[in-house]
Amino acid sequence: MKTLGEKTVYPTEYTSSILEKVDRQLNRTGIEIDSNNLPFTGYDVWHAYEISFLLTNGVPVSAIAKLVTPCESKYLVESKSLKLYFNSFNMERLAPSVADGIAKLKEIVSKDLSELLECIVTVNFHTSQATTKYSNESICIDGLNQDISEITSYTENPEVLQVHKQSTSCSEKLFSTLLKSNCKVTGQPDWGNVFIAYKSSFQLDHPSLLKYIISFREENHFHEEIVETMYKRLFDLLNPEELTVIAYYTRRGGIDINPCRTSDLRLVSKQFLDSSILQVGQFRQ
Repeated sequence: MKTLGEKTVYPTEYTSSILEKVDRQLNRTGIEIDSNNLPFTGYDVWHAYEISFLLTNGVPVSAIAKLVTPCESKYLVESKSLKLYFNSFNMERLAPSVADGIAKLKEIVSKDLSELLECIVTVNFHTSQATTKYSNESICIDGLNQDISEITSYTENPEVLQVHKQSTSCSEKLFSTLLKSNCKVTGQPDWGNVFIAYKSSFQLDHPSLLKYIISFREENHFHEEIVETMYKRLFDLLNPEELTVIAYYTRRGGIDINPCRTSDLRLVSKQFLDSSILQVGQFRQ
């Protein structure tokens, strides 16, 4: 890749060629997921917080971008290249008014990303305060760490997951703030909150789920790969009627990444997937 691991040279004018893409199948082969026959649907919801450009009179405008990309796309955008791409607008004079400038920026970015990833990327830019928040009504399992006797390995281990057979379907919404992994390329720590909702004739053992989440602590993966791995392991174990896994990662380099994988998009908040709605961040975002 042109930018990862190299000394950063910030572009001083609009540069779309700096964008780089990553083939999703590279991350899926190891967990036996075929991009042509996905066991889920979903989106990657990214927020970019370092967006700025100039009006024609030289006055700067700042905004937050919300990008929504379907997980069925062949590629995902590499985050450092996206950061540098957005920085290339910092001194660009786009329009005489804020509204026209935002509209022009949306047109350019939507076109560039959709062409890069060979799919429709929904893009919106927000200049006002977020007014809505993803509501989950989930049970936090972090306090169950007292029920874990010891952890000696911090690499992904689905063998620790346990379930209990139920006489009727079990529905649960669970979350943890203890998700931590490392960037696949730079090794920098990535912190996140993970939300899991499912309906199954099996019930997840909560301490074992927490132990599994903690087992990612020294894994080096992209955010999307972490979520797809969790989804696949839970899908294979639970044989669920419904399953959703969403991770909200802490922003790094002015971008936060929130992959969502689900058995049915109707299980996911429409506000979360709508790029025109800016939401209040989760814990640590």
